[in-house]
Amino acid sequence: GRLMDLIVTAILLGIVEGLTEFIPVSSTGHLVLAAEVFGYDAQTWAVFNVVIQLGAILAVVVLYWRTFWAVGMGLLRLRKESLAFVRNILLGFLPSAVLGLALKDYIDIMLCSPMVVAWALIFGGIAILAIERVAASYRAKGL
Repeated sequence: GRLMDLIVTAILLGIVEGLTEFIPVSSTGHLVLAAEVFGYDAQTWAVFNVVIQLGAILAVVVLYWRTFWAVGMGLLRLRKESLAFVRNILLGFLPSAVLGLALKDYIDIMLCSPMVVAWALIFGGIAILAIERVAASYRAKGL
């Protein structure tokens, strides 16, 4: 009945989230597309999709706890490497945060359109492939 449908939906969306979170694709975009393909009402499952991403965040924290600890201790000691690490994270995050806040309503409208999400995933994938070709010779030093 209804409960079984909810459980199957939760399992399928959980599988999509698990398969797409740690690869360079949009897990949120794939959840939007999965809802469309499986005939689910995306609005009904929107909160669920956000909540299951907390599991991915927790997995990152568990996986990288030593790094977080080392950076935190380095910040307390004002170590150059830790300060640079946090600076770089903030520099990478701030443009996304500013644009996300400024364009929130527009982004919400776009995420409601599976066609827009599909095209964004295609163009994003092409961009990732192109950037990887250009950046293949670059070797990072440290974090």
